[in-house]
Amino acid sequence: WGTRLLRALPAMRLREARRWAPRVEEAWRREDRELDVETRAAVGRCLSLGGRLEAACEVLEGLREERGGARETRLAALRELGEVLQRSSRVDEAAEVFRSISERNPRYMPSRLNMGSCLLALGMNDEARKLFEGVLKKSPASPEARTNLAVLKLLGGKSDDGVEMLKKII
Repeated sequence: WGTRLLRALPAMRLREARRWAPRVEEAWRREDRELDVETRAAVGRCLSLGGRLEAACEVLEGLREERGGARETRLAALRELGEVLQRSSRVDEAAEVFRSISERNPRYMPSRLNMGSCLLALGMNDEARKLFEGVLKKSPASPEARTNLAVLKLLGGKSDDGVEMLKKII
């Protein structure tokens, strides 16, 4: 049943996948790991949603240098890996994953936003500011970039500017 469950994951709705996380991890550990990229990405996503972060990291780490499968699937799996690392308090590793995605795909804004959040968490405010400003140049309507720039202003002691920015977002 394990292989069938793992192969069914890409088509499963997220709510259902979360519920199956314990069985998915069991099947993953027992079954042959020579599954296609889409299935492995779905296994990682399911484990992440189910709160099994270490297992999700293990699965998604294996996709880091993967060349097969759809480009969008690989990007989503790498972004998921970064988010799992971030939620596991491994922010420096998460920043590297997001940096890697950004270098490979400079126009993929979600990874730049995630990387900026990591830099902010690591106290690298100047680098985070530059990154968020770069996102705004390419995507002026980005509420995430605007919110993070407002937070940076608040952290930098410019509370009036930060509050004004937040009011404009809301």
